[in-house]
Amino acid sequence: MIKFNELTKRLKKLHWVWFWSGNWPLLDSLMAIDHYFQDEFERMAGIRPVCTVAFFKKGITTVYHSEQNYKRLRQYFLSQFKKDSAFMLSYYEDYDERIQNIIQELKAMVGQDLGKLTGKELAKLWEKKRQLYAPNAVMDFFAWYMEFFFVPVLQQWVEPRLTKFDQGRKLAEVMVLLVTPRKGSIFFEEQRSLLRLVAYAVKHSTLRKQLTDIGSTGTILAIDRAFKKRAEEHHKKFCWVSMLVNNPATSVDQIVADVAKFVKDPETCKIKSRRLGDNFIASEMRKKETWIKKLRPPAHIRALIEDLEVTAYIRTQDNAYQGKITHTTLPLYLEVAKRLRISYIELKELSDYDVLRYLNKGQAASKKLIQARLQLSCMVGVDDRVDVFEQREATAIQRIVVPVTESKDQITFSGTAACAGSYRGEVRVCASSKDAYDLREGEVLIAPATSADFVPAMRRAGAIITEFGGITSHAAVVSREFGIACIVGVQKITKILKTGDHVEVDATRGIIKKL
Repeated sequence: MIKFNELTKRLKKLHWVWFWSGNWPLLDSLMAIDHYFQDEFERMAGIRPVCTVAFFKKGITTVYHSEQNYKRLRQYFLSQFKKDSAFMLSYYEDYDERIQNIIQELKAMVGQDLGKLTGKELAKLWEKKRQLYAPNAVMDFFAWYMEFFFVPVLQQWVEPRLTKFDQGRKLAEVMVLLVTPRKGSIFFEEQRSLLRLVAYAVKHSTLRKQLTDIGSTGTILAIDRAFKKRAEEHHKKFCWVSMLVNNPATSVDQIVADVAKFVKDPETCKIKSRRLGDNFIASEMRKKETWIKKLRPPAHIRALIEDLEVTAYIRTQDNAYQGKITHTTLPLYLEVAKRLRISYIELKELSDYDVLRYLNKGQAASKKLIQARLQLSCMVGVDDRVDVFEQREATAIQRIVVPVTESKDQITFSGTAACAGSYRGEVRVCASSKDAYDLREGEVLIAPATSADFVPAMRRAGAIITEFGGITSHAAVVSREFGIACIVGVQKITKILKTGDHVEVDATRGIIKKL
């Protein structure tokens, strides 16, 4: 381990900016910083991202990146764009197929009788799992960098042309259209499948009445075998969608409960069905093509639009695939937790180094270490090194990296419009997807960012606001697929607004007002 004083001196020389917050434990965070990640990123993109600090406290992660690292990466990728304006597409090529192949390899790996393996044999499987996780983590970060660096490039070209047409007020709408993917994500397919279940239930009066007066899910499934089969097919195909890294799979009971909510409120169901619509993608593409013809972009801007369309798709799809990977490897995690004599949740507070050490030595994990990590721990990745610190040392690093901010009595906020619409409602601030379980139908979901594990709550939201992200982010893409008003990139809003506040959301202009 690097000497702590030397490390803090290095950290003080860098300017740190907030990157992301959410429910993402230490063990899962390491897969986006370890040497497998760094090697895979360099192999794919030709450069190594460095300088990440993440803090973990009671299940919530807050990640910071260095501005110097952003500058280095920005210069590199902009130079790649100048050489080949379609360079992103070569990285995205055959992405779905590659991830599916990895998932199949993981299935084969954990399909054996894990209980019969020795600790050292389990350790080898764990190491292999780390390698197989790397491409998914790399693509997640790569796609984020592409949005962060290149959406401003596209906007810089679009804005003066809209002004020339006296259409400057439509900048947000046009930018969203230009980067909207040409096909729906897994979340879109899952929502469409759920609404088909609802449509089936509504058509059958006995089933509709049972769902309206829902008592026992088991009774409903026992009486209507056709509905049971459809619900189980939906479950088999999509149960992993909201798992991400730390959540349970969706149960058949939860699916039936979701259907019942829509059946009880047919007007909401009609609105959501109309918003989603089987022609959602086609209708958006027609609008997109109209604007492209009007703007007449040169070849390199046309290529950039296509780059960012695929980036938006990849960012959302990659998030869903993480849930499938988690679901696939769950037996391995549960077996390792059993060997270390800890729970699955406690396992997530260890590092890969800890896990491998305990498995190879046949030791139980240290409960004292896990409790210390839950109080406050810190992961530092600088100059190709990854170190983990707890409590006192983590606090010292926190003082260096985390800026001291004062909450102001702010009533108006602005961000980037991601899905047009307007809404008034009560706020629910959710630091993680765990908080989002409490979100009631029609509340305004405010979160640092959303990810696959937020999707059940996003369905219930009247509007969605995130502190982090741009127009190709998970919140932006999923909100457009669901037709829910959304504003992203609203600085400090999670620190100023509180659950129970009332707001007016203008997601056409990107403005939120506290009422």
